[in-house]
Amino acid sequence: MNRKRAGVAILYLDLDEAINDTLGHEAGDAVLGEVSARLQGAIGDIDLAARLGGDEFAVLVEDVSSEDTARRATQRIPAAFSDPLESAQGLPVSFSIGMSLHPAHGDSVEELLSAADQAMYDAKRSGQGLIRVWSNGAGAVT
Repeated sequence: MNRKRAGVAILYLDLDEAINDTLGHEAGDAVLGEVSARLQGAIGDIDLAARLGGDEFAVLVEDVSSEDTARRATQRIPAAFSDPLESAQGLPVSFSIGMSLHPAHGDSVEELLSAADQAMYDAKRSGQGLIRVWSNGAGAVT
């Protein structure tokens, strides 16, 4: 049987709020712990989330058959943060998210992370809580 394998999506997330600057490092660490738990809950057991450093995270979404499939998976993330975090002391938490897709946007992890990172910065420049998909040098609105 010759089955076509689905692709993967890489999401690059950056908190829109300067948590440590606003709440201090001890409270910021508590927020990041709660963010990590909610993020893992949003993506489930199949996909993988990792903190890259500071307030940046990467998510690997497997079994992506199209950009629409990846977008649906990505929409679960903001929904997980609709309720306030206890540790954030009332500070809203949202992400700017960039997304790249394999094989359309690269073949290596480095290429995909770079594309997703650049799309995330495009989202951040455009406003808070936005998602952008890599599109030949610019993030495309999602």
